[in-house]
Amino acid sequence: MKKLTFIALSLIVFSCQNKTKETIIKDIVGSKKDFVINIKFKTNKAGEIKLALYNIVPNTSQNAWIQINEEVVATPTLDNLTANFGENISNSFRIGFDNKTERKFEFEWIRISYGKREIEIYPEDFTQYFTLNEFVVQNPISLELETKKINGKYNPLLFLKKEYLIDLREE
Repeated sequence: MKKLTFIALSLIVFSCQNKTKETIIKDIVGSKKDFVINIKFKTNKAGEIKLALYNIVPNTSQNAWIQINEEVVATPTLDNLTANFGENISNSFRIGFDNKTERKFEFEWIRISYGKREIEIYPEDFTQYFTLNEFVVQNPISLELETKKINGKYNPLLFLKKEYLIDLREE
């Protein structure tokens, strides 16, 4: 009986995977309807990572903004960061790096999930999923993200493209 249940669950999981826009959206069995970001990375300098979900429309008369700030330290090994925005979701999500110190980031992956759906983004696909502003460049060889100042200004941001947030909400 256990073997039959395992086979049935395996078939369901593999048959439920959708591939859209060269994106694999995985269905996660038994998950709550929370918007969760998991990042596995390392950086060369301490600082802050700011995860922001904005233009949330709880009702027709207002918009909301949720920002989660995480202090990170320089480490030679990969670190994990998890941010849970609860049941909130919108078409606007960004990752910001503090506006004080230029840094380098090496990512293993970024996982973005909402309810039963998940997108796993690897460094070689960052430009497919994210729009990088002028203060962030990706090294084409190492795939590291490097933040930089331009004319004394510094506000490095990654914007998740709207179509992927829409894909996550589809059931």
